[in-house]
Amino acid sequence: MNIIDFLEKAALRFPNHISVVSGENRLTNKELLERIYRLGNALINLGLKKGERVAVLMHNCHQIVESFYGIASAGLVLVPMNFRNSGPEH
Repeated sequence: MNIIDFLEKAALRFPNHISVVSGENRLTNKELLERIYRLGNALINLGLKKGERVAVLMHNCHQIVESFYGIASAGLVLVPMNFRNSGPEH
């Protein structure tokens, strides 16, 4: 069992329940899972291979949740970066 399995079960059992709230944005379990798979597939289609790292630099928002799970669904490794750091610190 992996981290995506929990989301798949939630989407099957409760597809219309709200899963993520970010400002005015609301995503149901089903919508979140679809967006996660779309991102994971896009990363694979870009040529990324299982185990490769993907750096993510963004503010706290619903896309960070999608990135966390989408990257994992593709078998990739998330490297979170702090948006407060300066260029040279990255």
